[in-house]
Amino acid sequence: MSHAERHELRPRNSNPCRGLERFREGKRKRPLSRTELARLWAHLKEIEATENPYIVAALRLLLLTGMRKSEVLNLIWADVDLEAGLVRLRDAKTGPRGVVLSRAAIAVLAALPRQAGNPYVICGHRHGARLINLNDPWDEVRNTLDFPDVRLHDLRHTVASILAHRAPLVVVRDALGHQVIETTSGYSHTASDAVRAAVNVLAQEIAGTMP
Repeated sequence: MSHAERHELRPRNSNPCRGLERFREGKRKRPLSRTELARLWAHLKEIEATENPYIVAALRLLLLTGMRKSEVLNLIWADVDLEAGLVRLRDAKTGPRGVVLSRAAIAVLAALPRQAGNPYVICGHRHGARLINLNDPWDEVRNTLDFPDVRLHDLRHTVASILAHRAPLVVVRDALGHQVIETTSGYSHTASDAVRAAVNVLAQEIAGTMP
């Protein structure tokens, strides 16, 4: 209604919802348990020979980096530095930021085929385009594994939960790109090393190699 008013499709101040308070929805978090996480990682290994490799890679990157779905799907090769083990996001939710990559995440990216003329890391069906729909493949995966209540964004919550048990909150903040809580927002060498150590432990735990 407000949008219609702005475009002069309705008279000004005619929105019948004006003044109504919005219903507050509680934020829902459903991180995976360790058993569910192990089953998911094993399932991705099982389907990688038959499933679209970009879909499998996208799901693995969500787990290994804690990046948002939009950040993974919009990622371009120009922003990936495999040698430095870093992704430089130009337009993340909280502004430009760097994502420190674990060895496992680097391996996922290095194994992906690059399509000539396509700048995107996670390629779609159309030439030169990115993958658009990750929700339908995820629905199939989560229903197969019998946790249909787990959303794609819950993979990020899972990463946050694991990191929070193994690293200081400031490291978790930097790894996930949350709003900064100190005056500095850049990576010092010390902070970067701490984040890299944390994401490597994360990758080991996800892959089931932790004791």
